[in-house]
Parts: sequence; C-alpha cells; structure tokens
Amino acid sequence: MSEFSLILVTVGTLTSDNQKYSGASYINYSYAIEDNFMIGLEAAYERITKDNFVGKTKIAEQTDNALSIGASARYSYISNPKFRMYSGLAAGYITVQAKSEPVKGSGYKAEKGNTGQFGYHLTGFGFRYGKKAAIVAELGFGYKGILNVGFNYRF
Repeated sequence: MSEFSLILVTVGTLTSDNQKYSGASYINYSYAIEDNFMIGLEAAYERITKDNFVGKTKIAEQTDNALSIGASARYSYISNPKFRMYSGLAAGYITVQAKSEPVKGSGYKAEKGNTGQFGYHLTGFGFRYGKKAAIVAELGFGYKGILNVGFNYRF
C-alpha cells in the first residue's frame, strides 16, 4: 500500500515547549586491543517529555524514549594502571518511541510512533582514575550528552 499527500493549507503550526530531559544513562563494555587502544559496545537510554502546542493552545503531552546501541573505539593518550586520559568515537543506531497524550478537551487523538536513525557520540576528553574500580568522567557531544560522570570496573 502506498500513499501520497499534498498539503495545501495548514491551520496551525505544531510547536513544543517545557522540554525535560532525564539525562542519558549508559553502559559500556570495552576490550583492549593494545594498551592504549580499546574497542567496545555500548547502549544509552534517555527520556524526554514535552508539551505540544498549536499556536498558543496546548494540545498534548508527549514522551519520547530514546535507546542508542553502538560500537565504540577509544584511544588513550596517557595509559598507566591508575590513570587514563583518552578520546573516543562511538556510532550506531538510535530508536525513539514517541507517545502523545491529548490534553482533555483538545479534540486531538492519542498517537504513538517509532523512528530510527544513525547516531554517534564523540568523546573529546575523558579520564579514568583508579586501578580495578575507578571514577570516569567524559566531555563530548552526541547521544550520551555533553558531560558524563560514572564508575568503571576492570576485570
């Protein structure tokens, strides 16, 4: 089945406001190919809520659940047993499940949908401090956000 639509007149423009982000949570498994080069797999999750408007009228509340799965590579500039400083790149697939609930009396119907796209994350600067158990912090851009702080365990 195929469809084609040509929209000639639009009554209002859909906008959104009051966006709230949970912040990305992620898990990563890495394997050292060399002492200063690691490859791995990771998954990240983030929840986004927002209000949808047509003109100045609120019509719905929307929730998006985003899941990212990707392969990663990391190069360490400093690599010793207790401290690592690195940069990295991850790329993979992001799937977003969206659900829109209409505001009572708005006349709009509930909607659900899924979408998928290519995703990436660039870690410009990261460090790991600790021997077996460690603290990690990263500064970057992409599906994991801008600043990440967490824990790491080496086995």
